[in-house]
Amino acid sequence: MMRRYVESGSPDGSPSEETQKRTHKTIQLVTDHIERLRFNTAIAAMMDHLNHLSKLKPNEMGRFTAESFITAASPPWPPT
Repeated sequence: MMRRYVESGSPDGSPSEETQKRTHKTIQLVTDHIERLRFNTAIAAMMDHLNHLSKLKPNEMGRFTAESFITAASPPWPPT
């Protein structure tokens, strides 16, 4: 998903209202779960959001959504 976004030139795009709401809800859920040390449920929320994002075209995702996903994914997922 991220590779597709970067290879398309990282368009700013204009995410739909639904995508923006899901992004903000995921950020809130992941933050809450990490603060409560519930890492498995934080990762589950990220995977659910990733499934939604993988269905979008790069210009439908937008920069904010891509950057938010990477930022939220960084605490529970170490670099590989």
